[in-house]
Amino acid sequence: MYKLRISGGYTRRNFAKICNIGYSSICKYEIGLSIPNEKNICKISKALNIDLNYLNC
Repeated sequence: MYKLRISGGYTRRNFAKICNIGYSSICKYEIGLSIPNEKNICKISKALNIDLNYLNC
């Protein structure tokens, strides 16, 4: 997710706002301390304009 977020030009803070997910959650997802639930995976895939299945791998 990190590389996709960076290639989209988003900081962690503005990406969290766009996805309506907490900043700390985005940080945890990117460093591997937590795995996003299905609802947040949907939000992230929509924000990055990628197929939902790409993040579910």
